[in-house]
Amino acid sequence: MSSDKMLILTNVFYVPDIKKNLVSANLLCKSSVKVVLELNKLNLSKNGIFVGNGYATDVFSALVLQVSYTFVGYGVYMTPMYNSNHATYGEVGDKYYGMTANMNLWNPYTQERNEFSLSQFWLINGEYGHDLDSIEADAMVYESLYQDKNTRLFISWTDDAYQSTGCYNLLRPGFVQVDKQIAMGATVTPYSKYDGKQYALKFYVWKDVNGGGDWWMNINHRVFGYWPSSIFSILSDSALRVRWGGEVINYNSRGQHTTTQMGNGHFAEEGPGKASFFKHLNVIDGKQIQRAPRDPTTFMTKPNCYNIIDYGGFFYFGGLGRNPNCP
Repeated sequence: MSSDKMLILTNVFYVPDIKKNLVSANLLCKSSVKVVLELNKLNLSKNGIFVGNGYATDVFSALVLQVSYTFVGYGVYMTPMYNSNHATYGEVGDKYYGMTANMNLWNPYTQERNEFSLSQFWLINGEYGHDLDSIEADAMVYESLYQDKNTRLFISWTDDAYQSTGCYNLLRPGFVQVDKQIAMGATVTPYSKYDGKQYALKFYVWKDVNGGGDWWMNINHRVFGYWPSSIFSILSDSALRVRWGGEVINYNSRGQHTTTQMGNGHFAEEGPGKASFFKHLNVIDGKQIQRAPRDPTTFMTKPNCYNIIDYGGFFYFGGLGRNPNCP
């Protein structure tokens, strides 16, 4: 490892074709190391003391471990624990200085304590596996983090593809909250009703290009706070991708796909009043003009489990997870 400190790992699998060590998440937990998944990030602690973090890759979860609070470095890869399922909509091909969205508010079911279901936006610059900056926010259900199954407000950010920088809510310095009435991580209600009254959270994010360059966010027309430009490298200039949609973590309990829901647990084709939506979608483009997305694309990890349909400037999305077509 890249330090004069040495970390001794036991019960590590040796696989000749893999150039990094492997450590089992189950063995970590049996050794009283708590592994908490937060979006694409992993936080590790023992007896309430932070010992490391990591980020999800396509195959493994790369870990950064600490010994006596001294940085040790990369060199350990944890065997995969979950799959991340997405159904998203967005635009690429311009510079972006912000976005708007009305996100339908529901309370999706989650099967396991350590699985989450979220609806959110992403403003991104860079690529996974290299340098990636992202700011994200909206609403999620995550029992392992919040100790309940309520839908809660969240924010997140990273400056290096979730490797060692970034924070979930206000757990570390980064996002600056200026609103004193809306609590970060607060339960957001009322929830929408199937074939009944619909509720939405309104988000407006903009970069203060003529001021300090910070990324400000309004929620329901209230100035909530900002991501300082100084915490980013490439996102300090602009975003190069904007996306909206849902994400579900699937731990494949008992070898089956999770029944954790995305959106409200109904597929996009059910449409108005019955499937979850994002509406009033706009980007603030390179000319600092607020406009509707041009040539947007949709992306689905497992369309038989969770899907999305573009209705021209807005979309419906969601799904119930495990079903006959999603075993």
